[in-house]
This record gives sequence, structure tokens and C-alpha cells, in this order.
Amino acid sequence: QLQMMSAPNDAGGMALITLGCLLLSTGYAILKYLMTELNVSLFECIVVTHGLQHALAWMLWLCCPRWLLARHSSHVHWFGERDERRNLWLRGLLYFIDLYLYYYGITIVNLGDVETIYLLIPLLVAIGGKLFLRDP
Repeated sequence: QLQMMSAPNDAGGMALITLGCLLLSTGYAILKYLMTELNVSLFECIVVTHGLQHALAWMLWLCCPRWLLARHSSHVHWFGERDERRNLWLRGLLYFIDLYLYYYGITIVNLGDVETIYLLIPLLVAIGGKLFLRDP
């Protein structure tokens, strides 16, 4: 009975994940077109996409009501609280490197192959955790 009650939420979640993947793939296709056909540099694409993301993040941080963001009252600094700041900036740096390599891969490999490899990463991490970290 518990499984039947969660079925509509599962279907809705799967629909949202599918929509998100579709939007991401569309965005990546646009970036590939910009980089290969219009000769826009990889760095310019990253600067523009991150500029838009940062503008949206600043608008959300400064203008949205707290109930919409569900931000904890102890979170006051956009660059991270003192105890988590190092971890946050390290993750940001690693994400930037990941994004740069991903966009570069899009320019030299077929988009479908890049997406397949990229979406296999969670599975590879789980297998690696099992083999190397002895996860149960």
C-alpha cells in the first residue's frame, strides 16, 4: 500500500527529471552549435552561462522571500559560512574544471556520446565506491 501511495510522486519526479535532461541537452546542443559553427570560444560560452547563473543566484539571494528559498536563518553569507567555506570553494573550483572539460569534450566528440558518458558517472562512482572504498 505504501508503494501505491508514492506512485504519483514517482511519476511526477520522473517527468521532471526527463524535462530537466531535455533542457540540459538542448542547452548543450546550442553551446555546441555556438562553438563549432559560429566559432564562439569555449571561454566565452562559460563566462556567459556562468554570468547568467550568477545574476539569477544574486536575484534569488537578495530579492526572494525566505519561504521560497527555505534558507536557514544562520546562512547569511553568499560565499559560505566560516565552517563550510573551504569545502564550498573547493567544490566550486572542481565544478568549473568539470564544466570546462565537458564543454571542450562537446566540441570534439559527438554530443550523444558525451551525454552518455556524463550520465554514466553516478553509476561509475557507485561501482568505484564499492570496489575502492569498500562501501556496503
